[in-house]
Amino acid sequence: MRTRTPAMTFAVAILMAFSGGVAAAAGPGGEWHRLNPGTVNEHERLLCDQTATRLTCTYSKLPEPGFHVDGTTGTFRGTNITSTWSCPDWFPRQWCNKVVAVYEGRATYFFEGGGTFRVDQDYVVTSNRGHEVLIQYWIGQFACPWFRTFDEAVAANPDSEFDCIFAP
Repeated sequence: MRTRTPAMTFAVAILMAFSGGVAAAAGPGGEWHRLNPGTVNEHERLLCDQTATRLTCTYSKLPEPGFHVDGTTGTFRGTNITSTWSCPDWFPRQWCNKVVAVYEGRATYFFEGGGTFRVDQDYVVTSNRGHEVLIQYWIGQFACPWFRTFDEAVAANPDSEFDCIFAP
């Protein structure tokens, strides 16, 4: 019986190593950040929970020195459509060639002063050598990159240039 224990321990360790690697690149669950450039920049954040078929995210703005912040919040609820999704022709090839997961659904934004806004979106996760970027695609309109940390978002856009891409 003791001879099986090391073999079983080794097998479990191998399975955990492989399943952990797959889960790490499985999609958009977790925290995402965006430097939203404007007259006064904003630090936007998404907190996302994911299952194999569903994604739910909450949107908010975080305070940063010299940045605009308000009480606008939002939610996104989407379904995994990775196997049937087609990358729009106008997306950069580096996005289309690196797609890991796509969730399609509806976002609802709640403005600080009242009122709501609803929009259909795809959350497209790309991965290049382990570096993930979430592309928030406002279907038929434009697409903007999000990053795992705010430091990554700032590094990707150090001059606070507008970095969304518009549909033709």
